[in-house]
Amino acid sequence: MDIRDVLRAVEDGEGFAFLTVAELDRAGGDRSVAQVLALLEELGCLHLPARVPTDPNHHVLVYRARGAVASVLMLQHEIEAPGLGEDDREALTAMLLIAARQLEKDVATGRAVRMSSVGG
Repeated sequence: MDIRDVLRAVEDGEGFAFLTVAELDRAGGDRSVAQVLALLEELGCLHLPARVPTDPNHHVLVYRARGAVASVLMLQHEIEAPGLGEDDREALTAMLLIAARQLEKDVATGRAVRMSSVGG
């Protein structure tokens, strides 16, 4: 496995892939997992959790920085932000639900995969 395989997994997963820390380590060759994730960021992908787990069996979500998955994750983060007013929270929740509805349509048409069909 190398960086191209990680990018291919994200594309095959319609914008995201769950990979173990060990898989990311193998993909990096001589690079550390942190360096692999930094390179993936340069190539248009983000990851969760933000900090690299130390357990090699821990799964990391790697996803396109642009697209429906990124939008849903960004909105979820914004909804949980401290100090957010109730009106703003309601508006962000509505946007999250709209994005989730689109993802459900994508799943129904085969453009995205259900979480239960993703390893992890």
